[in-house]
Order: sequence, then C-alpha cells, then structure tokens
Amino acid sequence: MTDQKDDFQAQLAILRARFLQQLPEQLKQMTAALARAATEPDSDGLQALHHLAHRLHGSGGAFGFHALSTAAGELEQAIQQLTASPSSADGNAVERLGRLLGVLEHQSEATSTTMEVLPPGKSPSPASDTLARIHLLAQASPEMQELRQQLAYFGYAIEPLANWQALQALRADERGLALIDLDLLDAGVSLSAQADQPDMSLVFLSQQGDLATRLRAVRLGGSAFFQRPLDTTALIDAIDGLVTRAGRAPYRVLIVEDSSTLADYYALLLRQAGMQPRCLDTPLRVLDELTDFLPDIILMDLYLGACNGFELAAVIRQQATYAGIPIVFLSAERNLGKQMNAMRLGGDDFITKPVDPDRLAASLASRADRARGMRALMSRDSLTGLLNHTHFTDQLDIEVARARRQQQPFCLAMIDIDFFKAVNDQYGHPVGDRVIKSLARLLQQRLRKTDIIGRYGGEEFAVILWADLADSFRVLNDIREQFSHIRHQASDDSFHATISIGVTGWPQQDGSDALYEAADQALYQAKHQGRNQVVAAWDSIPPLPSQHHPA
Repeated sequence: MTDQKDDFQAQLAILRARFLQQLPEQLKQMTAALARAATEPDSDGLQALHHLAHRLHGSGGAFGFHALSTAAGELEQAIQQLTASPSSADGNAVERLGRLLGVLEHQSEATSTTMEVLPPGKSPSPASDTLARIHLLAQASPEMQELRQQLAYFGYAIEPLANWQALQALRADERGLALIDLDLLDAGVSLSAQADQPDMSLVFLSQQGDLATRLRAVRLGGSAFFQRPLDTTALIDAIDGLVTRAGRAPYRVLIVEDSSTLADYYALLLRQAGMQPRCLDTPLRVLDELTDFLPDIILMDLYLGACNGFELAAVIRQQATYAGIPIVFLSAERNLGKQMNAMRLGGDDFITKPVDPDRLAASLASRADRARGMRALMSRDSLTGLLNHTHFTDQLDIEVARARRQQQPFCLAMIDIDFFKAVNDQYGHPVGDRVIKSLARLLQQRLRKTDIIGRYGGEEFAVILWADLADSFRVLNDIREQFSHIRHQASDDSFHATISIGVTGWPQQDGSDALYEAADQALYQAKHQGRNQVVAAWDSIPPLPSQHHPA
C-alpha cells in the first residue's frame, strides 16, 4: 500500500512539474491574445484569452497552486462581464484586463520560485486486484476431488489450506474466496479482528443443514452455505456470483479535456480509484473514441478550444447508441445559468474546479454504476447476463466498423448446445436453464474481456473474438472440450452435454449479414457432421485430431 501511495505522489509531482514548465508559454499566449483583442476588436483575441484563463483557473487549483488559480479566475470573470456587455468595451476595460493579467504573471513568478504547493486533496484508495484463486479447507475425498475438477473446467485454481489459522493469516493480506468444511472447525473458533476483511468471501460446507449450523457459518463471516452431498452446479453458481461481484470490470471514463496535463492529472486520480480512464485532448475525435473505448461515463470540460462542451454534448446525445452514457461536466465555470444550460443540453452533473479527488471519484462511480445497471436491464439476457440478440447485433455492426477503420481482424462464432430439446424433455426446463448458464459462465471465464458474448436465442450463443481465425479456432475448440466434461446435476442423476460451433472472420467476410450467414452455415455443417466439433467457414484451418466426438 505504501509503495502505491509513493508511486501516486511521484506521478503527481511529475504532472505538477510539467504544469509549471508549460506555464510561461501559456502566459505568453494570453499576452498575445490580449494584444490582439486591444488592436483588433473584431478578432478572436478576447475569446482566446477567456479560454486560456479558464483553463489556468481550473488546472492551477487542481495542482494546488491556489493563488495562481484565483488570479486566473478573476481574469476569467472580468472577460465574461466584458463579453456580456460589449458596449462597455473601451480602453479602460482592456487596461483592466491588462492589470489582471499582470497580477497573474506575478503569481506565476512567485509560484515558480517558491514551488510551495498545497496538497490538492488526498487520493482515493486503490482498487484491489481481481480474484485469482480459491482456497480450500476440507479433507480429501472423492467429492472434493470431483469439485476440484469441475472448478478447473471454469478456470478456478484451487489452493489447499492447512487449518483455520492459515485462513485467518491469509485474510489479513489478500482478497479471494475460500471454501471451508465447517465440520472440521473446532467449536470455539472465531474471526480475529485483524482478519475480518470484507474482500475475502467465505463459503461454508457441512453435512448438517439445520439452523444452528447455518447460524454458525454466518457468525464466522460466511457469504454462502451448502449442505453435503454438494449440488456442484449450484455451488459453482454461487462462487461465480461472488467472484464476479468482487472482480467487476473497472468503470471506463472518457476524459475530454484540451489541456493534456490536466487530463493526465484527472486520469491519475481516477486510475488510483480503480477506474480505467482514457484522455482525449482533440474533442472533434470524440465519436471515434466512443466507438473504440465504449466508456461508462464521460468527464468533459465546458471550454475545449475547437468547440465547447454544450455543442459536444448535443452531438453525443444525437447518437442513439451513446444517448445513455452519463456526461459529467468538470469546469471552473461558476455561472449558474451556464451550468443549467449544460445540463439542459445533455449533461448529468456539473462539478466545479478545483475538485476534491474523493468527491470526483465517488460522483463518477455512482453515476457509472447506475448507468451500467440501466444498460444491463435493457441490453442483457435475464438468464445469463449476456448481451441479448438485439444488442449483440448492434454490437457486431460497431465491431465491423471498428475493424474496417483499424484494419484489425476478428472472428464471429455461433455456438449451439447439442440435443438441447432432449435435455429439457428428460430433465425439465429448470435443469436446461442451468446448462445454458453453465455454458454462459464458461464462455465468460475462458474468453478475454475484449471479446463480446451474446445469447442469440434459446440454446444458441454468439461470440466476437478479437483474434485471427487460427487463434479463435483453437480457443473455441478448447472451450468445446472443456464443456463436454462439465457434469450437470438433475435431482439424483447427473449428465454431460456438448456443443457445436461454427466460426468465420473479418475481413474474409465483410459486413454483419455476411458474417452471420457464413458462421451459421459452418454451425450447420458441424451439426451435420456429427456435432461436438468446431467448423470454420473456409478450409484454411485443419480439424484438430481430437475434436470429433459424435453426440
């Protein structure tokens, strides 16, 4: 933790130094803009001076140079008053701006000489790492061996624990998930104060299922409880839910700010808070960045040089695909009327500079979380949590456009569970739903976060893999092999299921319709050839020796 804080402070010091290095050039530009405004009243000099003063007002405060920020703010306010009443523009008005600029230059010299910086605020706590493994405290048995094997198919690595004390020591320093046989623990064990860490999820197992046993598990910090003999599918469902919740993907924040130094500063704060920022200092490229980055939220200044935040927000809101992305304005603008206008044109919140880092991170996280939840309700399949048919189709259109622009190959795969109707007929629809969820979980855990997974309909899935055909073919065949070994529970019985996969790629097939048709034809061929295999839409990839196992 100390190393992370030291690293953060070191990066912050670098950004402050860069700000000071750039300060003389900014003041030179401001002096030139004022001279242009004085000699050519119809020029853009006044507008340029306002933009530069506004930027310095915000960035000076952000880096802790508060006197400098105040001087820039006074200059900015004077320009706004002059702009609001053009008839008052005379030699005295320009002279007053000159005096304010002189004050600003004096503060700049004092700042550069003393280098005394007030801390801009404490940094938010860094996010913990994603869960990587499961710790197991249980006696060796055929049941535990089977559980280990089933968990391995879903990518979970199991590490044994010697005793409860070993778990206590582990919880003090590490996040993760532990499976614990409650019957092995002495009656007097309890959680130590040091080890009472919310980042470690505990799942208890026991031969007994009575209330007293369950209460004991709760008092020991249990997040879930399962009675033995185990329903492996239900247990893995619970583990998957706990891991997914703890290892949630970081919020993606697009920072639109024409000052690269200030943008890097905000990115540093947000990265320290566990978010994934991307900076854009060229506002006119915002639509491309939205397509490439797919942000959860946009952080935008009001004054951006090439255009203003009002205009940019209106453009974004005209795009149906991005209409639901929250836009938070972060600006030194304190005029309430302009703030309300920004909200009216599509903004969701307005935060004034300089901002406390904790407040910035909390505000963005809160709005990004709600936006994710709303998008999930509209775009996700309720059973699996994957993209539904409509939104997967929309996403494929976006990925085709991205591939054309970046000239980067990707593949589309169609996946179908073999003889699924027979599963429903023999074991019932609730069991069939669990088979579907098992495949969805396996796809989510075996594919990368950059890959896109959807439930295309019924027992059919679709996947976009950002890889060439050879790599995609091998990954999909591994998933096919792993799924065939997963044991599914049905009352007192268990069974295995298989999948067939058809895959094609871009640029061999260009356009969503062509990709779907080719992948679907390959899937049909896989079914026709005996199921439980992967078939590519063209013959450039030879079949793997072990891939054909007729269902």
